[in-house]
Amino acid sequence: MPYTTPSTAVTGGTLTTPIWNTQVRDNLNYIHGYATALAGTAGTAVNVTATQGSVISYTNSKVGNLTDVNFQTPIINYSSTTKLDLSHMSNDNSYYLLLSTTTFPSSFYHLASTTNGGTSYNFPTGTAGTILPLSTYVSTNGKLACSSNGSIVYFAPASGSVIGSTLNIYLSTNSGTSFTATTSGTANWGNYRLNCSSSGSTVYAIKDGTAIIYSNNTGSSWSTAAISPLINLAGITCSSNGSVAYAITTGTGVYSGGTVYKTTNSGATWSTVTTAGYRRWLDISCSSNGSVVALAPQYGTAESFSYLYLSTDAGTTWNTLSSAGLGEWSYVSVSSNGSCIVASSSEKVFSSKDGGTTFVAEEKLKTINYKYNFSPSGSAVINHVLAKKASF
Repeated sequence: MPYTTPSTAVTGGTLTTPIWNTQVRDNLNYIHGYATALAGTAGTAVNVTATQGSVISYTNSKVGNLTDVNFQTPIINYSSTTKLDLSHMSNDNSYYLLLSTTTFPSSFYHLASTTNGGTSYNFPTGTAGTILPLSTYVSTNGKLACSSNGSIVYFAPASGSVIGSTLNIYLSTNSGTSFTATTSGTANWGNYRLNCSSSGSTVYAIKDGTAIIYSNNTGSSWSTAAISPLINLAGITCSSNGSVAYAITTGTGVYSGGTVYKTTNSGATWSTVTTAGYRRWLDISCSSNGSVVALAPQYGTAESFSYLYLSTDAGTTWNTLSSAGLGEWSYVSVSSNGSCIVASSSEKVFSSKDGGTTFVAEEKLKTINYKYNFSPSGSAVINHVLAKKASF
């Protein structure tokens, strides 16, 4: 069924900036349209009537750095669609979304792309953007990375039983029209991070949580990072040219023991960043030149929560970001110029526009414990799980 524009019948509030959308489904669970709540002054209750007559309510609350928080238009008009990952191109409004569905046409990974910030989506791989059959058990896992011009796309499925396929890292060199395997053997890729350079020639991936593999020739050949032993790898991030990369582990202890690793020669050699300390690191993000690095620890020591960590000198020294407060942090993202940060925990989402000096709580972002991805200019963030976009 096609997407239909919702009505804008509003009561109880001032018709101003749109800040919250929710999808409307019929009794067959098909997406028909989106209802939009419009914010007035803080504390104003707003009711909005959708095309099919559904009414939702929203009470405007404290506004942080992020504005115009919206869900995007429907991705595809069938039910049970899960959005797994997002990868931006060089344009703020152009990105790929990795999707999965368990209903139609069957259990498959799908690729969708947009060049207008989510107003509409294309499916470059053909019917429903089908890439590969899903694993029986991991339809909610998988990772994407793409070049800045969108021509090169890497896709990493998660582990499980895939009919007729081994689980490789897959590569498209024609903007997602077709994919070929670039690695050999079965491994768990899609539960971990996947990052590539802006040109797409250098790419880093985590294999089974115990090894870092990388390629400097667009996936033609792969090498394994000379780090041993590696236990419980959790994330990886790289500079725009791919020469600098950081990887983290959670460690073997419940509350501490994780390590930060770094390469400055495109993966050839790696060193331990001892100045970061050893905590249960869950996420890492760096600026385009690799000099600004943010770390999200789940815990400090013992059972205590922790502050976010930030380095502005490529990991030589680190500061705790006390303005964000203590938290059980899950995700952190840094803008390409390093001046903006968004982090989420099990309880809150915080953002900074001054390099981490001050943070504010994003009361409108009720979706906690999710990754918010910065657009290339740093002017917006998108939560891919709900396709939620916010101006920054």
